[in-house]
Parts: sequence; C-alpha cells; structure tokens
Amino acid sequence: MNKKTAGALLFFLIAALLGSYVIPAMKKSYEKQEQSKATRIPQLITAQSDSWNNGDLSGFMSLYWKSDSLPFLTFSGVQYGWQRLYDSYQKGYFESDAKRGQLKFEIEKMIPVESHVYLVPGSWTVSRQDTVLSGKFSLLFKFFENDGWKIIADHTW
Repeated sequence: MNKKTAGALLFFLIAALLGSYVIPAMKKSYEKQEQSKATRIPQLITAQSDSWNNGDLSGFMSLYWKSDSLPFLTFSGVQYGWQRLYDSYQKGYFESDAKRGQLKFEIEKMIPVESHVYLVPGSWTVSRQDTVLSGKFSLLFKFFENDGWKIIADHTW
C-alpha cells in the first residue's frame, strides 16, 4: 500500500470514528435545545389566559399564527383564518366582562410531533358569575425562528 492510499484510509477511519461520537453528541445537544424551547409552551399558554382574564383579546390572539390558513375546529365545524378566529372570540366572549369570564387552561401533556412541532392536549374552563363553561382542546404548536412558538391549528370542543 502506498503512502497516498494509507493516508486516505487513515483519514476515512478517523472521520468514521469521530462521526460515531460527534454526530450522536450533536444530536443530543440539538434535542436538548429543542426540549428547552418547548418548555416555554406552558408559560405562553398561561400568559395567553392572563391576557384573556385582563380583557386583552389582542394579547390572547398573539399566540396564534397570523395566517388566513390557520384552522380552528369547534363544535360548529372547521373555520380558517386568524381574523375570523379573532372576530369569533370578540363576538362570543369579549362583548362584556361578564360574558368573557375567567379562563383557565390545564395542559395534559406535550407530545413532540416532529422537529419544532408539538401537539398540546388539555382542558379549558371559563367561569362566569352564574355559569361555568368547560371543554377540551388540542393545539398544534410550531416554532418559527422569527416569531417563536405559535398555535398553527386549534381543535376546541
């Protein structure tokens, strides 16, 4: 074996050995960063309910992906669009403090779907002076580099 062939063989052997240690370590580091980002989701949901409880619909809606393609599914069917969802909340809850009530979310778990995407199922309760409304939700969150975590799909019943 000549020096050139031996050098190439040695290079590939070292690269393979480094790859078998470096790539898994990089993957673990990436997964930790991903989990670290995801730990913000419960805090964001709490801030969202705080906005609701303070009568701040714009603050509440800031967690949603501002797109005409945003799907939200309720007992009345599937609708699309950030503005349409905003208008629905405005009409259904934000016409008065009594109608809005106090919102509380309970997250059941966070399920990673793929890189930067989580499914978050849970329950919601709106306590009004004379009634309590409650139900379930599943929210699909996606991390955007410029905007952070946003709800890209909402299924509430």
